Amino acid sequence: MPAKREIHDTEGSSSAKRVWFDEDESASSMTAPPDSQDSKNLPRSPPPTSSFPSTQASKTSKTKRSSSLPLPTVKSIVPNRPTAVMDDEEIKMYSPALVTRLQTLSTYENPAANVYALARIPFPSTWGKNDPYTNHSKILCNPTSDEPILLWIVGHISSTWFMRNNEPDRQCSVTIVPLSKDLSHYANRLICGFSSPPLPLLEDSARLVRSTRWQSPRQGESPALFSSVYDAREVFCAKNEMMPYSAMELKKKDLVLMEMRLCRYFIKDDSNRYSQHRAQFELHAVSLLHSADDYDGEGNGENDIGDFRI
Repeated sequence: MPAKREIHDTEGSSSAKRVWFDEDESASSMTAPPDSQDSKNLPRSPPPTSSFPSTQASKTSKTKRSSSLPLPTVKSIVPNRPTAVMDDEEIKMYSPALVTRLQTLSTYENPAANVYALARIPFPSTWGKNDPYTNHSKILCNPTSDEPILLWIVGHISSTWFMRNNEPDRQCSVTIVPLSKDLSHYANRLICGFSSPPLPLLEDSARLVRSTRWQSPRQGESPALFSSVYDAREVFCAKNEMMPYSAMELKKKDLVLMEMRLCRYFIKDDSNRYSQHRAQFELHAVSLLHSADDYDGEGNGENDIGDFRI
């Protein structure tokens, strides 16, 4: 029987709710982050099996009908790319040199490394496949290679969550305000559209983009502070060439590049079956581009890109 682990689904609350899910689930199946579209969702666990042949046959039939439905794609959810990746109001305080860097990061594409700025994500991208060796069915992938896509998005930090009671919490999150309203809505339309059933786009939260991840990889292990944070104020390059930066030093209004993946976790429907899912962004790395304390305008790596400097 798989081990169990718990997660808090209410950020910063002294009366945090706890839910449990099977240990063999990946980080992409974590519960919805605090303040998300559906904070009452439960994570996935295997549905109960039935000992009655007729009931089991009915479930099998429903599963076959469901699996025959075409998978959603970026194109089917959001037919048009964002018209702007930066609004003047968000970048007017920065030097021309930094603005040039921001433009490059916000429109970056590297198909060979499967890395894309969010505004350049390939239109055919969809949920990956579940084969005998690798299960990418909960991660947005490039359909050509079935490899997970790493997404980049630049914005100002709105909030972070790493600690609870002065100790690393089981789950962390970083929430940013992207550099354009159009890009914010694009990101949230992807989250709503890749959820099943699709979620309504809530205007009061459509300006923010949040990504989350586990800080405790396995049951029984103590949470460790998220460490994939880097100082890219001078240059953004391969991570082994950048100085590490403490997650606890990140603060509101810092300008960062957030690296993330689009994932999903399953929830129960009204019939107590795990037939629905919610999409969310999974945090992979944060690179500081400009500190809110700076006076001037300049200041893990499987998808890492060598000989790359911005």
